[in-house]
Amino acid sequence: MTAKISSLLAFCLCVIMIQGARISTVQRTIISARPENENENVAQIQLGNEISNTNDTDFGFEDKVEEKFDELPQWAQVLLGVLGIVIGLLLTCIGYRLFVVSLFLVSAFVSGAILYGILDTSIDDSTENKAAITWGTSFAFGIVIGLLLVKLRRVGVFFLGASFGVLLAMFLNPICLHLIWPSEPVINLYIWMGVFGLIFGLITLCLERTLMILTTAFAGSFLIVLSIGGFAGNFPSYDQVTNQSIDDYPWEWWAYIAGWAFIFLIGSLFQFLKSAKHQDHRKEEHYQRL
Repeated sequence: MTAKISSLLAFCLCVIMIQGARISTVQRTIISARPENENENVAQIQLGNEISNTNDTDFGFEDKVEEKFDELPQWAQVLLGVLGIVIGLLLTCIGYRLFVVSLFLVSAFVSGAILYGILDTSIDDSTENKAAITWGTSFAFGIVIGLLLVKLRRVGVFFLGASFGVLLAMFLNPICLHLIWPSEPVINLYIWMGVFGLIFGLITLCLERTLMILTTAFAGSFLIVLSIGGFAGNFPSYDQVTNQSIDDYPWEWWAYIAGWAFIFLIGSLFQFLKSAKHQDHRKEEHYQRL
């Protein structure tokens, strides 16, 4: 059973990490490329300035990211996207029914993604085998944390509730949270991620069934939208969302946000009214102990 769960996680983590790898690959290519003449050197400097300008509305850099993703074999693109959508649908529609599997997948997914983000920003792009280091370490770390939190059930439930709060803060940031401290958008988002994470983690310990349904539906809907973004393109990176002015968001970004909200709503209703209507794993665990 553990081997099957680990296989599911592998594909789940690959979908989220492919987005970060697509951006970091382009950045390393730009840095390491040697200009053949002075004009080419100037062009590269200008391109670097455009990338660093967070208020720039020209999405040429995003086109470069899509080109790098298109270099992957077609079968790999399709496989990653389809598996991401399938796992996302399972979490969204029957996540609470598959309690242990969902606890493992979401915990591993979130912890692996967090470590990947830390490693990708802290390790210099010139480091040899950076991609292998960040991907491999994050993947192994996610599996270990997922298995650990399955054993430490209450800690795992808190972690899932906190993850829901963090994702909710990221979702609400372009809608309303950015208005609270517009001069420091990144710090403002980090603060609200911490506040929402702590609050929803504690609430989940008290209202486990309700928050677990919402968490699995929210995480699953995000994975679905992320996988669709791999096919459709122009899916925003974390840095773009936090640093880009909300007035400059392209319509595709709003479409992804709206799709995320719609799938989350449908999935939550389906679990409350159908798949998890008569299930309460906390009570079932209590009766088993008796």
